[in-house]
Amino acid sequence: MKKFFLLIALFIAGGQLPAQNYPDRAHNPRPVREKTQPGKVLATGLDIGLNIGTAHSLADIGGTRNSARILFLDAQWQATGMNLGLYARYRFSPIFAFAAEISHATIKGADKYSPSTSSRYNRGYSFENNIYEFAVKGEFYLPARYNHLPVDFFAFAGLGLISHNPVLTGAVAYQPDPFNKLQPVIPLGIGVHHTFAGNLRLGYRLGWRKTFTDHLDALSTQNSNGNDSYFFNSLSVGYFFSK
Repeated sequence: MKKFFLLIALFIAGGQLPAQNYPDRAHNPRPVREKTQPGKVLATGLDIGLNIGTAHSLADIGGTRNSARILFLDAQWQATGMNLGLYARYRFSPIFAFAAEISHATIKGADKYSPSTSSRYNRGYSFENNIYEFAVKGEFYLPARYNHLPVDFFAFAGLGLISHNPVLTGAVAYQPDPFNKLQPVIPLGIGVHHTFAGNLRLGYRLGWRKTFTDHLDALSTQNSNGNDSYFFNSLSVGYFFSK
């Protein structure tokens, strides 16, 4: 009889061995890993606001070297003008938005700010041009999987129409060729913005305007290096109405 109870005790002890050798399986199951998100999902909706900043000409009058340079490198910062505008933007998806904007800007240039060794310096011309611009643009946002910062980065391109009226002054009288004061433009640029608590949105954008005229400065000569252009540095303040 004692042998019988001894066999039962050994059997029970043997049945408990796996639980003793692998206690975590019985009492501490392996945690289930949560799937990581590819990135934040950015809100869609409407925002409206104000742009304010500087305006710069890239024209035949001005320049910072003896020969013209590409885009922003040739801007005369001493002849900086101002731009002011209103915008409305609707974001359809995390990566695309449509925007409309109306702006007023003053661009300027002066030969006296060019190097004294350049042919422009002794020419002595200066100009000022008030530009009224309406533009519609598509904005393309950096996808969330590549952006882990609390800001939105985007690039934009669009179509616009300007009304402009340059005023040219100088020691030597110059009679410009006839030109149309209404001109199409192509806005191109990049920007960034951040939406704060309370849906306040602050941003910055750098936008260049390709034009199809050589008369933003009212001066067109045989030595011109193509059509004139201009660009904006703008800060934006707006309010975001989420869906």
